Amino acid sequence: MRLAALLLVLSTSTTAAMTSEDCRNARQAVLNVLPAASAFTVMPGVSGDGWCRTKTAPLDELAGLEWIATETETGFDVQARQADVDVPDFGPFAAFLSASHDATARTLKLTNLELRRRDGDAARVSLQLSNVDVSSNGAFMSEMAGAKASGLTVSISGQSGLVGEALAALFDLDRRAAASNFTVARDQRDVMMKAMDDWPAGLGDAAARAEFIRMIQAYPNARGTAEFTIPDGSDMALGPLMGFLLVGRDAREAAVLTALAEAGLSFRWRD
Repeated sequence: MRLAALLLVLSTSTTAAMTSEDCRNARQAVLNVLPAASAFTVMPGVSGDGWCRTKTAPLDELAGLEWIATETETGFDVQARQADVDVPDFGPFAAFLSASHDATARTLKLTNLELRRRDGDAARVSLQLSNVDVSSNGAFMSEMAGAKASGLTVSISGQSGLVGEALAALFDLDRRAAASNFTVARDQRDVMMKAMDDWPAGLGDAAARAEFIRMIQAYPNARGTAEFTIPDGSDMALGPLMGFLLVGRDAREAAVLTALAEAGLSFRWRD
């Protein structure tokens, strides 16, 4: 539900300053195609540079969200930002997002989602979803499960530990323990290597797997950029991913890995 709520609200191609009236009108325009956004209300006035401010939201993580939204002929565009988003196990990030929805084409395009920590490490995501209808409030989750994803890019970069933390989270390991003990670090790298043996055969070609292994070898102090991509036109079903997020990794991990393999997931490590 957390992912769904973020997609519901954070969606602009314009950075023109807004007025209080603009914010009210923009919220209504979004409500015309996205009834589930009614849980969000706006504060009187705008920020110093003309961004609308969120007054109430269904999630604590969205308190303080600032945004700009415009209605288009076929949907809406949005930009959003938040100074302090707490991501469990990773700490606080500043978040920036731009997205657009086309009701006629039934697409939701996430042009850019960036999470940046104070130490400069960052994660970025972009993708396009097809077969999406966000106009039905109660059916949103089922609509998302039936959506198709393509043109996905996920990059994690940094010099201060985020890459190693992401690896530890992916394999359920303790990076702090690895950072303070050579033997623990070696053992955790072995765990990662053995886990890769169970991945579907089509999950990344030989070059991509070699790149991933090179990143593992730099753990827990990997410094650089890890980039995962799924090509345009891959049309990966979101159903397994939604189950992974909502039900839990143990129950759905194999299905997600298989879906990623079938979609042609690629990987590159730049150190």
